[in-house]
Amino acid sequence: MDRILASWLRRQESDWQAFADQTDLVIIIPDDAESPCRRFVAQFMCKGLIRQLNGEIVEADHFVAGIYFGEDHLRQINPVQMVWMLTPNVWHPNVYGPALCTGHLRPGVGLIDILYQIHSILTYQNLNLVDFLNPQAADWARENMSRFPIDSRPLKRRRFHMEIEEKH
Repeated sequence: MDRILASWLRRQESDWQAFADQTDLVIIIPDDAESPCRRFVAQFMCKGLIRQLNGEIVEADHFVAGIYFGEDHLRQINPVQMVWMLTPNVWHPNVYGPALCTGHLRPGVGLIDILYQIHSILTYQNLNLVDFLNPQAADWARENMSRFPIDSRPLKRRRFHMEIEEKH
């Protein structure tokens, strides 16, 4: 592995360790025996939507995504190969099957920024009805705008900010 990428990946792990104490909505599990880790599983405990087999759209509160940093991540990225949903039937215009469109991501985008993007998509805090993967979900969303966001809790929780401010 390139030493610059290895250093960057170690920084992502360090950034996650610092961020983990500030959120109770996501857990990161390294999914790689290699060190530094290039593959992660992100478990989100937030409200979002899934489409049941009978077609009904219902709220869910647990979602799992995979994140992979390829060898060229610092130079170029392929978002389709970098982020995907492991939870089936996620209902969002930016999700179709395991594919998750995070929007434009720049090379070198970090783990925490990716987590924010996935969270905002799952909770419908981020909704693009012009550029989408799932046309049925986009049509449904246009007719149900009053329901959004599904979950307005921020990924970095306010109570953690308040605890930090009280200590200083």
